[in-house]
Amino acid sequence: MRRGSLGRLGAVALIAVSMMGTARAADVPTDRPLTVEECVSVALARSPSLGMARAEVQSAEGQRLSTWSGVLPRISAGASTGRIHANNQRSRREFVGTPVDVRSPAYDINSYSYDVTASMSVFDWSKWRSLSASASSIAGARAGEESSREGVAYSVRHQFYEYLKSIKLAGVARDAEDLARRQLERTQALFDLGSVTRGDVLSARVDVAQNELNRISAENSVQVQQARLARVMGLPVEAPLQIVEEMGALVKGVAPEPGTGALSNRGDVRQGRYQIDGARASLGAARAGYLPTVGVQWSYQWSDSRRPDFFDSFDYNTRWSAFLSLSVPIFDGLSTRGSVTQAKASVLTRERSQRDLELQAGLEIEEARLAIDQAEKQVASATEGVALAEENHRLRQQMYEVGAATLLEVQTAQVDLTRSRVSEIEALAALRQAEALYEKVTGRAE
Repeated sequence: MRRGSLGRLGAVALIAVSMMGTARAADVPTDRPLTVEECVSVALARSPSLGMARAEVQSAEGQRLSTWSGVLPRISAGASTGRIHANNQRSRREFVGTPVDVRSPAYDINSYSYDVTASMSVFDWSKWRSLSASASSIAGARAGEESSREGVAYSVRHQFYEYLKSIKLAGVARDAEDLARRQLERTQALFDLGSVTRGDVLSARVDVAQNELNRISAENSVQVQQARLARVMGLPVEAPLQIVEEMGALVKGVAPEPGTGALSNRGDVRQGRYQIDGARASLGAARAGYLPTVGVQWSYQWSDSRRPDFFDSFDYNTRWSAFLSLSVPIFDGLSTRGSVTQAKASVLTRERSQRDLELQAGLEIEEARLAIDQAEKQVASATEGVALAEENHRLRQQMYEVGAATLLEVQTAQVDLTRSRVSEIEALAALRQAEALYEKVTGRAE
């Protein structure tokens, strides 16, 4: 496994541990309803995907520290001690023109040495361009983290209003059931007086049963949507979760931002631009393989057979050296050419991907703006529909009690009233979700 992969895994593990602590420390109120912004705050503190994005930032920062090693000086110091044993050494010498073997007795020598070495690259354009690329990687990782935050915030807001919509729809279903039961009581009273037939009573009972099934289904949907909201907030699905049951009123006038400004706010768009900068810097680093490099090195060493006596001993048996090196590439087996070709392709790929991303982002912004406009019109229309349905139901009820309308007409008016209330709730929820989507695609979701 490469060193970069190990560093990335370590950063992920570190973030996971820190997130566990954050999750335990995060205060999630259970004694009061939560607003949508409070739900977003809880999710941002617990989101696993956001934790991974933070790990990518730490990994990029660690990679930049490693890149600095190519331009900063390297200094090392060492010390050694030991004992040298020489046994029965033989050497040949000449005496009066005649070679004679001379043998030396065995002996032991102590050895002590200290050394300091420093080296630095004076000119290596490849290292400096790599440093620039690592800076772009950090900026891109941070923009990616912001994009993850925007995604988490949008997911929570969208699901918050799904949950709230299910609560409101369950309330409408309960009201419809109560209305059907009251109608059954009126019909039974009129039947006892002989004003209506038994068929009306049976029809009213069937209507009560159907509305009861609708109410049960709506209440089950509430539990499902609650579990989904807990999930996107990073909570157990069985966690007790209360929210502020206020959908908000219709507020017109969402002013769309110019395309360029809105795109600049998006984390994913800025991340792509930083990635292009990093790819261009990497191309410069690859082309620097054709350039010469200059470096310097300095070293100092002391050695003796006696243990040094503080600093007095360092007045002798010392040596130092200094070198200036120049390396000119002549032929590297086409390695640099291959690296440049790959870097060019990477830049081209990043640029085209960024262009496609910005076009898609512009489309998303326009679609979100149109969705808000459509939802506003639907809310206004649904509100008028509720008022009309309430008045129609009131009139049909009065007409039925005096024999001027049938029970079927009353039940039809009840169904229309329920549908109009459902349409109003769905339109308001769609408007809030469209607004949340608009904030996400324009980079303002957090």
